[in-house]
Amino acid sequence: MRVIFVFILFLQLNFLYAETIIDDVGRKIDIKLPVSSIVSLSPAHTEMIYFLGQESKLKAVSVNCNFPKEAALKEKAGTFLNPDIEKILKIKPDIVISGGGIQKKAIKNLENLNIPVIVLYPRDIENIADNMYLLSFITGCKDCPIKIKNFSTKVKPQINKNIKIYMEIWGSPVMAVGGTSFINDLIKRAGAQNILNDTKQEYPKISDEFVIKNKPDIIILLYEPEKNYKEKFRFKNTPAGKKNQIFVLSKEEQDVFLRTGPRIVQAFNKLTEIINRINK
Repeated sequence: MRVIFVFILFLQLNFLYAETIIDDVGRKIDIKLPVSSIVSLSPAHTEMIYFLGQESKLKAVSVNCNFPKEAALKEKAGTFLNPDIEKILKIKPDIVISGGGIQKKAIKNLENLNIPVIVLYPRDIENIADNMYLLSFITGCKDCPIKIKNFSTKVKPQINKNIKIYMEIWGSPVMAVGGTSFINDLIKRAGAQNILNDTKQEYPKISDEFVIKNKPDIIILLYEPEKNYKEKFRFKNTPAGKKNQIFVLSKEEQDVFLRTGPRIVQAFNKLTEIINRINK
């Protein structure tokens, strides 16, 4: 994703003007800036808008946007998977923020109705900051770049600790964090190695044999497992399982890890805390 503009010029402009944006999937979107009304279908980007202090321009969100708690009070425009096209058309926002490819049909329908849609789908921490810079740009927020710079300083890469991590997002079918997921970048920055670092998928399906063969020192579960999860074959036959270094995150922590928003700093801190306290 990149924005066609000169940033210094942006800081000097206060009037409405046309701009071409290139979003995270390479689409060109022509919009008038700064925008004054936004519909966000992506929980992560709703969080970004609040983080930047631009929530007054947020006219509606998906029902999945539950953080901060004030977001729950915003008008609802359907779910993340099934946006309410009629509601969005009634609102007539300057821009709709979409969170990825699974909303392709809704994006096409909205664009056919002449409602511009920006698809934001960051793949690493740098991209998350880029998304926030874009949101600050389209909203005309002159003070936001300072907030974003401060955010970036809180996720600086740590010294490599030669620790292998396996992070599972679902147990049936078994799916885990792959090499192209933004969480893989988070693991690297925390000074560890994802055992799926070399995979070309974000969240591939994984066999028990793969997990055991790659000997993770830490296993982190981003879902609520069944009671006897520690007895799973792929868990108990690993260094993590044998040393009782399997961590089940709370629902709030799961959201923090799985959303590409400003709370990724909390995910980074949680991950470094886990890494620093294990016995290798």
